[in-house]
Amino acid sequence: MAGSYVAQLLDAATGRWATRLALSQGTQRLTYRDLAQVTSQMVSALRGSVEREGPVAILAGNRPHTLAVHLAGHVLGRPVAHLARDSARPGLEAFLRELRPAALVFDPADAATAKDLAVAVPCGRLLSLGPDPESTDLLAEATARRFGEPYVPQSAPRDQIRTLLCTGGSTGTPKGVVHTHRMYEALLDAMADADGAGVRRLLHGEMSHLSWYVGIPTLMAGGTLFLHEGFDADRLLKAVSADRLTHITLTPSQLVRVLEHPDLAATDLSSLRCVLYGTAPTPPQRLREALRRFGPVLQGVYGLTEAGLITSLPPADHVDGTPDALSSVGRPAPGASVEVRDVQGRPLPHGETGHVWVSGPGMMSGYLSHDDTVPQVVEGGWLHTGDLGWLDERGRLFLADRAKDIIHHTRGTHVYPRVIEEALLQHPLVREAAVFGVPDADTGCDRVHAVLTIYEPCDAQATLRTHLYNVLRQDHLVPDIIEAIDELPLTRVGKVDKQALRRRYLRQPQNP
Repeated sequence: MAGSYVAQLLDAATGRWATRLALSQGTQRLTYRDLAQVTSQMVSALRGSVEREGPVAILAGNRPHTLAVHLAGHVLGRPVAHLARDSARPGLEAFLRELRPAALVFDPADAATAKDLAVAVPCGRLLSLGPDPESTDLLAEATARRFGEPYVPQSAPRDQIRTLLCTGGSTGTPKGVVHTHRMYEALLDAMADADGAGVRRLLHGEMSHLSWYVGIPTLMAGGTLFLHEGFDADRLLKAVSADRLTHITLTPSQLVRVLEHPDLAATDLSSLRCVLYGTAPTPPQRLREALRRFGPVLQGVYGLTEAGLITSLPPADHVDGTPDALSSVGRPAPGASVEVRDVQGRPLPHGETGHVWVSGPGMMSGYLSHDDTVPQVVEGGWLHTGDLGWLDERGRLFLADRAKDIIHHTRGTHVYPRVIEEALLQHPLVREAAVFGVPDADTGCDRVHAVLTIYEPCDAQATLRTHLYNVLRQDHLVPDIIEAIDELPLTRVGKVDKQALRRRYLRQPQNP
């Protein structure tokens, strides 16, 4: 028991870290002693409110009590599952159907969604983190359980610690992923700062995705979390200066919005020690701009919900002058391994493009499914990521594209969308770009489409076709259709939603 992450965290919270600031949200500030107390109260409230065995599902935003429910569930040995608040309803229902929770804990702001889900899918007992006329107020139950001195219950054994997450669904239907306690150990090894007491990290993404990966290790290292509800570039920059933030995390789309913000030049960024970016390839042009603005504090990461952190490109690798360094996603994280294999699963030599396979301590135990026919994709400790890429002689991984995004061109060639996207971004008028294939009814192959946002109105079709040919020098890499729109659709985790774009063009006539 003593070896579990939650026991170690709560022991430190009542001991050497008791007076440190753990969580800050608006005017609410909790020390580690406060966090231990709130978690202890939540343990008692959950124990008294949920009789049936099973997971605890959480549908709530970035607030201190969301974290307290997470920790309390693991103290009690219950699996914990964070639901994505902005996920499509069918995906949430499918996840809950497989999860079979004993309770659904929800924020009052999400009451309508929680109750609709409970009608469609068995969700166990409904528990609200605040007043709700039709549900038990778990927060009131927890607050009523006061103790003369902070009391921390003993944690459940390590082998009972389970966290269930849902993939982003960027290439298909979202899938439930089961992680064991070893994920926490891997995260602490890979993500925790050497000076945990000095970390002041902003969390603006949902706990159902990237925030969980960086938030829990920050607390395990004794740092401070500043909680925001969602991303807002203006609020983020103000918080960097006012709260002296040391660590922030941005998706490529969010990085663009921060770099373009009119107040960036006047913002005091001197406290920043790490600007973490990931979830999707970040164009080297944007990284060079970010280096000029932020300094040598960029850190790239590549990972999957199924495998945790796979590779890291540390700050030093951004400024070492090595050609193509910014196009890489870095070298394997501690304990992780990366191989590039051919279609038969045989390792390929350096420089050859193939399928990316990964192994490491953050690997999932499997997909959440009660159907024995659902395939489990981990083979001998290795996961086929679905990405294509290559390794260089330094051991750095370069990603070509998602295998599902490769365009099978009408001329019989394969087109990597990322090559065209990066070429488009070299044009000064292009802000963001997405390239994808749309099936051609006549040939059965794909036609190349480029959809982008631009800084100034222009004839995108004429201007950018000429630009692409001058840069790439190959006709088949010039899209059949180039269209400028107001905003690119994003998935719930901040990636460009190419599925949504494909659906849009499948419904339209395909005239160049």
